[in-house]
Amino acid sequence: MVDAFVPFAQLPGASKFLVDYVSGARRAIQWFDYDPHQDTVLETRLNDLQAGTIENAADRAELAEVVLRQQERWRAGEQARAAAAALGRGNTYAIATGQQVGLFGGPLYTIHKAVCTVNWARRLRRLYPDNEFVPVFWMGTSDSDFEEVRHCWLLSAAGEPLAVSLPPPPADQDGIPVRNLDVRAGLDAALADLDQTVPPGLWQGEVVQALRSAYADGGLTEGFARWMAQLFRDTELVLLDAQDPALMRAARPLIRRELATAADTQELLSRRSAEIAAAGYTPQVDQLPGDTGLFVINDTGRREKLALDETGFYLRQSGRRLALAELEPLCEQAPERFITGVALRPIYQNSLFPVALFVGGAAELAYRAQLIPLFHHHQQKMAPAFLRSAATLLPAKSAQLLAELDLSLPDVLVPPQDLLGRVVNQEMPPEIARALAGYRAAIGGADAELRRVAGELDAGLDQAFATLHGNLERHLDKLEKKIISSLKRRHEGLAQRVTRLSNLVWPRLTAQERVLSVSSFLTGTGFDLIPQLVEELTVPQWVHQTVILE
Repeated sequence: MVDAFVPFAQLPGASKFLVDYVSGARRAIQWFDYDPHQDTVLETRLNDLQAGTIENAADRAELAEVVLRQQERWRAGEQARAAAAALGRGNTYAIATGQQVGLFGGPLYTIHKAVCTVNWARRLRRLYPDNEFVPVFWMGTSDSDFEEVRHCWLLSAAGEPLAVSLPPPPADQDGIPVRNLDVRAGLDAALADLDQTVPPGLWQGEVVQALRSAYADGGLTEGFARWMAQLFRDTELVLLDAQDPALMRAARPLIRRELATAADTQELLSRRSAEIAAAGYTPQVDQLPGDTGLFVINDTGRREKLALDETGFYLRQSGRRLALAELEPLCEQAPERFITGVALRPIYQNSLFPVALFVGGAAELAYRAQLIPLFHHHQQKMAPAFLRSAATLLPAKSAQLLAELDLSLPDVLVPPQDLLGRVVNQEMPPEIARALAGYRAAIGGADAELRRVAGELDAGLDQAFATLHGNLERHLDKLEKKIISSLKRRHEGLAQRVTRLSNLVWPRLTAQERVLSVSSFLTGTGFDLIPQLVEELTVPQWVHQTVILE
């Protein structure tokens, strides 16, 4: 049987903070307003929200209408449209998550976040039927790190991870937010590459056609949104582009407050970061001295960090100075020229709709630990932060191979050659294993006896024997490796299956969910994959899950 759940402490790369947070350790939870492990945490949060002392989103009906129009533009299903409309009502709360708009949906953890958010909304609806809960997926459309979103990794027909990519933008588009980039020139080629790269399956044609339809206009934001709307068409997931000018108007009070008190917020963030470091954790947000929580889109359409020194505000990259008397009118007339950075984005979320619960990955939980003082500065409390669903997807044949080889999921999270060596060793005929062990024992015993006798004759011979013994061990290791190599050749079919398993579970020496696109699995499962994940990725969940695909 394949382990359905694996503790994060057994997975390579899990941070100290994550291991402590998922275990409920006070040393990690102390930085947050709410302890997500407490049975009463959700009721406490709802009571706080209903008291009206935390978030007071203005013009909710108007904001909900904007979000509804976005759903209609992206061809969302009826449930998502109804959920968007419900955001305008006073008894409705958001379950928030988000991710950058990666090419063709980005890596799998994007899907896991969305699934987790849907499940939390449904769970809370069951627990508190007098209220409505809407899963809201914030799309990271204002980032300018195009390199991070221009790749889509797929498992090829041969079981190898291969990238389908958009070409880097020309130099004159460097720094432009991805929502404003025109990628039509490279998109047709990327779609053609995807058609040739995606693993064959019964639903290959349907999946590729759906992606072509989603990305027909050549925009990353619109393409991502339509693709996610297609994947989650039978759920109430609401997608949101918060950089929409009609929504950014709701951020004006937050922008004004940041401009007026930027020095204070810098000090708050710096102090909390130092406290977290003193507690033995690595602060996730690393700001340069003078950085505010805002970016500004300059006159050329590029995004620049707004910084503050003793003489006033300036743009970090170009050095251009901006007087407060210039920034304040810009905030009023064109708030979409401002971008809330990682420190202010969660607070902007609360400015739109009251957030009952946040879903995020390990890094997002870590940086939120730094942001609590900023929430308090803006008269808010941070919503309870729950870990997103973390999962490895295994087709039935791969799960069967894992069970046949008596391997656990952590056993596979090693370099492919190490995994193959272990499997071959397990498959080594007993007589060869006994002969090797006997050979080592015989040589070692004879060597030890001769070393003892020679040492009695001349103590100076001991070092010579130590050198000879080391050389002998290396020769024995080489002999064993040659035997294993011969076994590998005899088990070539098994070696190929193990290599494919390694590429599936640990592609590019990284967790599957951080590399592979959902399309690598959709061609074999069809769009029924999403309902299966909604069914199996239950919440709350504080361990890594394994999902056997139907």
